[in-house]
Amino acid sequence: MGFEGDDRAPNTVDRHYLSEKISVARWKPEGVDGWSERIVTGSWDQPANGNGISLWWYRPPLHTDLPVLDDRVPVADGDVTDIKFVDGENFLYSTSDGSVYMYKLGWRGGASDGGPGGRMQLEEKCCWERLHEGAGGSTCACNRIDTSPDTTDIVTCGQDGRLALLSTTRPGVVQAALDTHDTTSVQAVCFVRHNEIVAGDLRGIIKVWDVRSGDAGGPAGMFPFSRDCVVGVSSLVVLPAQRHILVGGGHNGSLSVWDLRHSASPLLVYNAHELSITDIGFHHTRPSNLFTASETGEIWQWADFDRSVRTALAPRSDESDSTLAGGYDAVTRPPEVQSLLGVKNFPTNSVDANKERLLGSSDSESIVIIHPLVLK
Repeated sequence: MGFEGDDRAPNTVDRHYLSEKISVARWKPEGVDGWSERIVTGSWDQPANGNGISLWWYRPPLHTDLPVLDDRVPVADGDVTDIKFVDGENFLYSTSDGSVYMYKLGWRGGASDGGPGGRMQLEEKCCWERLHEGAGGSTCACNRIDTSPDTTDIVTCGQDGRLALLSTTRPGVVQAALDTHDTTSVQAVCFVRHNEIVAGDLRGIIKVWDVRSGDAGGPAGMFPFSRDCVVGVSSLVVLPAQRHILVGGGHNGSLSVWDLRHSASPLLVYNAHELSITDIGFHHTRPSNLFTASETGEIWQWADFDRSVRTALAPRSDESDSTLAGGYDAVTRPPEVQSLLGVKNFPTNSVDANKERLLGSSDSESIVIIHPLVLK
């Protein structure tokens, strides 16, 4: 069920123009059963007015109205490259000058509850400046950020080929730096467990790190995104209920799945979008639904995605060995794929789901909200 009065057809697309290129947009988390009413967006490539982080109020069924701007703060240098909520009040964002900032959402006037339609504001808590730098101190982008599922740890990856480990409890302090020992830009990173990180680079190499050992000895393991050709990694995410299952998007538009316990070969490979996958996200409370965004402008929903993974994990019944590592069978029922947004003239840069609504950001100076979703 959606909001009362929401009688629209399934997967209706509302596009809201915000007058700046939106690199990333995220819903404010509201717990398992909560409908989010706030959206945080980050912009890029705005030389005239400068880039910023914006907080919007959005509440259906007022579908025809633009989201209401609660607050906006300028970004000191560079573009916004990623946004990650730590909890329902605090979020991180990264920039193309290699920095990471943490902000809190607070009610104007200091009230603990703004009431219906109350305005919120953005409050800076701390920053980690110039985490990623090139030769001679040149600027390098911080491409992605992720947070540990069990601890206060943060990991960032950069254009300089390095990872940085931070903590929300130690503002401004770099706990550790992991060097990939080459200068290939690391495009994607995520926590598998509190002590294990995976990162993928532009050359298509995925590396697994044990953070307990730090940089000593290098990565604990590595494998290519594709064994047929060089495919740069654009996005990485783990299956929430089975965190040893890694899902990766490639710059060629393909989607691959690995069991990190047997990562020599992928479990599944799908030829998906025609251009690079820009973002991947599971639904937070219905993780059988996966969403992908692409440079083609498309947004796809992959329903029953976990079912396909479970089938691929099942041992083969007709022979004792398999050509795939771990004795798994890659001949599975494919997930149900539906295009929620078709090919456009501008890329879709991010996707994020909240209950029966999907949020996307675009270079068309807009966000899209697709609702009500049909979820498996």
